[in-house]
Amino acid sequence: MKTKNLKVKLDGEFMIIDDVLHSIISRHSFDDYAQTLETFEVMNYAGDLREICSRDEGETFYEE
Repeated sequence: MKTKNLKVKLDGEFMIIDDVLHSIISRHSFDDYAQTLETFEVMNYAGDLREICSRDEGETFYEE
C-alpha cells in the first residue's frame, strides 16, 4: 500500500491540508506497543471526505 505524506496544520477542530481548510468530522486514537495511531475523518467545504493518519501524535500526517 502506497502512502502520501501531507503538509498539515492542526488547529482545534480544523485542519489545513495542502492549503485547503477541512473540518474534523471524527478522530480515533489507538495505542499499541508504545505507538499511537490516530485517524481523522475530515471534510473540506466542497463536501469531499478524506481519512488522514498520524503515527507520531500529530507531528506528521499521511494518507493511504
